[in-house]
Amino acid sequence: MEKIEANKPIKPLEGNMLFYLERTGGIAGLRMTVTLNTESLPPDEAQELHQMVEDAGFFSLPEKLPEPNTGADLFNYKLTVEKFALSFSEGKKHTVEVDQLNIPENLQPLIQALETHITPQEKLSGKKGHK
Repeated sequence: MEKIEANKPIKPLEGNMLFYLERTGGIAGLRMTVTLNTESLPPDEAQELHQMVEDAGFFSLPEKLPEPNTGADLFNYKLTVEKFALSFSEGKKHTVEVDQLNIPENLQPLIQALETHITPQEKLSGKKGHK
C-alpha cells in the first residue's frame, strides 16, 4: 500500500479531458482512431486543446452535423470529448459525428490537432501498435 506524504500535492482530475477520435472512410476505407488524455500532454498543449473545445462550443454542438454524406472517398469523423470534474454531476461527455465536408469552421482546428496524434502504425493498419 502506497503511503501518501503530507507535503506531496495531489493532482485532481478536474479539468483533464479525454478525447476519442475515430476517422473512417476515404478511398482506402481505413478506420483510424486516437485516444488522448490531456493529463499525458505538456501543459501548454493540453491548454491549447481545452481552448479549442471552448472555441468550438463543442458541448453545445448537435450529435450529428448534418446527416453525413456517403461519398466513397469522404472521411467521416466521430469525436467524443469527456471533461473530468471532481463532482460527477459537473463532468461532461459529448459525441459529435460529421463528415469532412460539413465540419464547422470552429471545429476544424480541434480535429486537425487530434489527427496529428495518429501514429504511422495506426495510419497503415487502423490499429495502434500493430504492423
